[in-house]
Amino acid sequence: MRIVNLQEFRSLPDGTVFMKYDPCIFGELEVRQDLCGDRDFLSESLINIENNSSDDYLNKLDDAERDSSIELKLDFDYTGRDGYFEDEQLFAVLSMEDLFGLKDKIDRCLQQMAG
Repeated sequence: MRIVNLQEFRSLPDGTVFMKYDPCIFGELEVRQDLCGDRDFLSESLINIENNSSDDYLNKLDDAERDSSIELKLDFDYTGRDGYFEDEQLFAVLSMEDLFGLKDKIDRCLQQMAG
């Protein structure tokens, strides 16, 4: 993993896996997609709750907080605009080696869960 600024981040290819980075704090894991304008970009959140609207999203989360038997479906294809326009934003960009390590970890978790 390496830390890059916005200019370098924008030069990376679509499909780059990253987290926004503020000194010592990592954001959520995302996948960078198309660029928009001079500073904006589209990204896919790797963990997003399937929903039809912001009200539906909040209602599902409220229900799940009250009832632990509710299974929230994940949407792995949600794409949204960044829209923060912070020129000083830093990004923690995962390497291919990091991604293979993450894949291996998930495979081990699946094996453990399957028993």
